[in-house]
Amino acid sequence: MIIIALSNTKVQFKVFGLIFFLIIFSYFTTFCQNQIKIDSLTTVLDDTEINETEKLNICRQLLTEYRLNYPEKALEWGQKMLYYAIKINSKVEEANALYAIGILYDNLGKPDLSVEYYQKALILYKATNNSEGIGKCYNNIGIIYDQLNKANQAISFYKKSLEIGYSLQDSLSVSIILNNLSLIYADLSEESFKNYGLLNNEINYLLPQKEVYETL
Repeated sequence: MIIIALSNTKVQFKVFGLIFFLIIFSYFTTFCQNQIKIDSLTTVLDDTEINETEKLNICRQLLTEYRLNYPEKALEWGQKMLYYAIKINSKVEEANALYAIGILYDNLGKPDLSVEYYQKALILYKATNNSEGIGKCYNNIGIIYDQLNKANQAISFYKKSLEIGYSLQDSLSVSIILNNLSLIYADLSEESFKNYGLLNNEINYLLPQKEVYETL
């Protein structure tokens, strides 16, 4: 019996070692592939023959490559993306760059700067009649105020985003925003729901969510 137990332990150890090796190998392979892509993009960016629009798109790709593991580095590329957007006088791309920078500042734990950049993006999205961009900014600002426990401000921005979601008939965005609202309303009474001017169908959606969160 003792011999069998030892044998099983060795097998388990070997399996664990193999899994660990595969995880490390997979991470290393992915890292190398990303680094090759990054090196290739930066090389192209140094090409004096490409125009500013192409450089902007490369900066966007580099931001994407860095944003998960190196947000500070991604922020540098976000600022360069903004620089080229202004240089080519594209309000749409300028808004997209400001929005991306807002996300990065949020990920870096700097909510004030995040809201500042979302607000700047919001102005340009409004100027270019980009309803989807406006809705995303409202929702993300709402999330930040929610995280800061500023319920009134969060609800205000969520509702603005919700209205746009309805106007665009974007059921996915509407469901996400309603879920965000339900996290706040979990601590409020049903009467409080109505005080915030929600429609009956919205309240009917949120009530079951509220009951779920109350049981957690």
